[in-house]
Amino acid sequence: MFEPVVEQIKQGIISGKYKPGDAIPSERVLSRQFKISRMSVRKAIDTLVQAGYLVKKPGLGTFVPDESTRQEQTGTVELTVEHNPYPRSGLIMRIIAKSFERHNPWVRIRFVPSSGSADVLFGDEIRLRELGQGGSILPLDQYVAKDLELDAYFSRLFTFLTHEGHLYGVPVVWSPVVVLYNREILEELGLAPPSDSWCPRDLVELCNAITDPAERRFAFGWTENYKRWVPFVWNCGGRIYDQAKDRITISEKETIEALVTYRKLLEHSPAFRIKRDFFSSDQLFVAGAAAVVLGTAYLVGELKRGRLQFGCAPMPTIEGVPPVSAVALEALGISAGSEKRDLAWEFVKFALTEGQREYAHCRYGLPVLRQWEDELCKEEPYYRVFYAQEPHLASVWPLPDVRLLAMFSNSMTMLWYGQSEVENAAQEVEAVINLARQRNMYQLPFG
Repeated sequence: MFEPVVEQIKQGIISGKYKPGDAIPSERVLSRQFKISRMSVRKAIDTLVQAGYLVKKPGLGTFVPDESTRQEQTGTVELTVEHNPYPRSGLIMRIIAKSFERHNPWVRIRFVPSSGSADVLFGDEIRLRELGQGGSILPLDQYVAKDLELDAYFSRLFTFLTHEGHLYGVPVVWSPVVVLYNREILEELGLAPPSDSWCPRDLVELCNAITDPAERRFAFGWTENYKRWVPFVWNCGGRIYDQAKDRITISEKETIEALVTYRKLLEHSPAFRIKRDFFSSDQLFVAGAAAVVLGTAYLVGELKRGRLQFGCAPMPTIEGVPPVSAVALEALGISAGSEKRDLAWEFVKFALTEGQREYAHCRYGLPVLRQWEDELCKEEPYYRVFYAQEPHLASVWPLPDVRLLAMFSNSMTMLWYGQSEVENAAQEVEAVINLARQRNMYQLPFG
């Protein structure tokens, strides 16, 4: 029966009733106030000490930590920054952390490079699902049910962080994969921008019209990133997974045609000259070296700072195929080994509420809070294209075992850059991945 004591003292600290350096009432006073035993009061205090809200001073009492009493580990929430493709994401998280510290002056957040000693874990939806599968991350179902009104969020995003019925992370920012294009280049060449109903053939024709190696002008920011080419395959009517047979499949006719088309687009990219994707497709687009790219809302802030005039369109889709867009999430979770779970959740909850303002103001991705949609769409119409994809989102990796993903992505190198025909390469990749899954092998059996 000590939980009401925990909550009331915690709220007293948050509200400022108990300020840094203040002593809380004694065990005897709290026992009389809440009509519970002193042993229950002691459990409540120990819980708050463990979470970093209080610190004990032998012979003096129990206090809200201030600068003179705070120990480095007391009240510290450690975050790992993993699967973070852009430095800007890490910077925004540090801004959110500083704001959290201002709201909670008894807490200090220390960023660490590894998840091994962290309380709060940071990664994409695939990374957190993997941690959930391995049992190293805490299920958040009870926290979310108690503290979050999911109707205020794009609640469908939470499903991408679920494994075997449990939620192992919460999304803090998201984006679909769409097509970004350089408006200035299209206008200069007298080309019409992509429409909402365009198809893959239209994309190829647009690239043909733009690319001119003699003028050092290239159309497509090609990438082997699976979050780009997999949705391209989907929208061409192909697939990478046969759910009925529970196996990877990339050798079917529609999939082969999509892969052939996507590989051919490499010829319209500056990456074609160096044979490998050393420069990311995003970098090529931001630099003006590619006129079209499969991209996300994470680029918007960088594009605006560079004053690049751009537009966006949905993924090109063949007639009769339901449109699909890959989801790109950044999410937070709590380590199963954390001894400061409640305090870690307070930080996660802060990122889902107050922290959403930072993502919106930095124009980095789309906040998961719905309230920012109207403001962003009023400022720039292209945001409507991003938000319109929300009903069509899907995770690029359908299998529960994400260890195969890196192997699958790496093995596709032989298809993109090899000398064999796409169909032969696809059959070989398919056979390798399904055999590896069957035998629980996660190392490539070829050089």
